Amino acid sequence: MLMVPSKTSALTAAFVLLAACISPITAAPQPAPQKIYIVDQNHPKASDDNAGTPDAPWKTLAKAAATVQAGEAVYIMEGTYPEQIKVAHSGAEGKPILFQGFPHQKVKVGVAAKASVVFDTTGCNYLTLDGLVIIDSDVGVN
Repeated sequence: MLMVPSKTSALTAAFVLLAACISPITAAPQPAPQKIYIVDQNHPKASDDNAGTPDAPWKTLAKAAATVQAGEAVYIMEGTYPEQIKVAHSGAEGKPILFQGFPHQKVKVGVAAKASVVFDTTGCNYLTLDGLVIIDSDVGVN
C-alpha cells in the first residue's frame, strides 16, 4: 500500500529538514585588545592631546582612527560625532582593530552635510566596527 503524506505533514517535514540544515551563526571570538583607547566628546577633560584613557579621553574619532594600531581597541562613549573618519592603519590576522560603541550607549557617527563616506577604511584590513549608527551618509563605510 502506498502512503501519501498529507500536506501538513509534508510541510512539517520540510521545516524539520530546513531547521536541521541551519546552524546558528556566531562570530568568531575576538582576541583581547593589547591596548584600549577611549573617545568621549562629552567628558569635561576630553582633548585630542590626551592619552585616550578613561580619565583623559580623546574628543574625536579622527584622533582615534589616526592612532589605533593592530590589536588595539577604541571604545566610544555616547554621543553624536559629526565627523568623517579616515582609518590610517590596518589590523592583522588575529589582531584586528576594534571601534566599539560603549555597551548600552547610543553612538552616532555622521556629518551635518550628507557625505558619501563617513568611515573611510580604504586600504585597511582586519577592522571591526560594532555598536555604531552611521547617519547622514550615502555609503557609510568604505
